[in-house]
Amino acid sequence: PAAAELCARLIRRAFTVKSIIRMRTSNARGQMAFAHGIDIPQIRYFLAVAEHLNYTCAASALGMCGSTLSRQIHRIEDNLGVSFFERHRSGVRLTAAGRQFQTRAQQFIFEFARAIDDAVRAGRAEIGDLYLGIAPSILAGPLLRSLYFYQRGLPDVQLRCFEADHGS
Repeated sequence: PAAAELCARLIRRAFTVKSIIRMRTSNARGQMAFAHGIDIPQIRYFLAVAEHLNYTCAASALGMCGSTLSRQIHRIEDNLGVSFFERHRSGVRLTAAGRQFQTRAQQFIFEFARAIDDAVRAGRAEIGDLYLGIAPSILAGPLLRSLYFYQRGLPDVQLRCFEADHGS
């Protein structure tokens, strides 16, 4: 349950980042398309149905109409030539293909969300390498203490200090 909750939060985070929408695209709807014409929102739709095992509940969670969600799932299945769900009056069940796709799609979304978070954190200098040219005369003062606290607060940043002369 905790892993599923984390995955759901990351999925929501991944689809709220505006930069995803502005990516270069290859399909008519302006969305990033992958093999067989599947795009990220369609993966999200599939994961919602796979989680809820009910189109109405999944559509409600996604804030969309059930018939639209059903069409999107059918489009994915038609593009791949497989059925992800066995449909029943009380809901749906995942097929073997659906279970396999669910596992890999969750991994993909999780890694995609991590890539976005890492890029944002790198842009804010919260991860990665930070190179500082420091004059030896100021290293003994409060700067050393500040660097220590910076490193403790952001352990994913590797401070790379080098001696800089006053003429640089």
